[in-house]
Amino acid sequence: MADVPASVAHFPGLESIEPVGPATWRWRLERLGSGRLSLQTVYSCRYTVDAAARTVVWESVTGDPDNARVHGSWTVTASPGGARLRLQNTLSIALPVPALMRRPAEALLRTENERLVARYIANLKQTLSGGNGRLR
Repeated sequence: MADVPASVAHFPGLESIEPVGPATWRWRLERLGSGRLSLQTVYSCRYTVDAAARTVVWESVTGDPDNARVHGSWTVTASPGGARLRLQNTLSIALPVPALMRRPAEALLRTENERLVARYIANLKQTLSGGNGRLR
């Protein structure tokens, strides 16, 4: 979990990820929707690894062209027969859409984010169980 590129290799819907500073990465997700309701999520996060606490924490850093802020963590705890991973993640996005389209856009982004995170976890689980859940 501490190796950002290796972990991100399991994340679906990712257009690109690039280093933008020490332990800092810019995520650019694939564009969602079409026409007037076409949105792309872009955000940058700084990652902090605490091996003693068994955590990886990320916090947003602002930069152009970011339109979202994300913060969260992975926590690893011992479990019978292995380890347990706990993911916490919060995403907020600035939506450049007319007020009339805001609710549909919010619903689309919420549903899509939940789907992507669920698939990411399933892909990681597959790899951690001895398979290959990598997408790239």
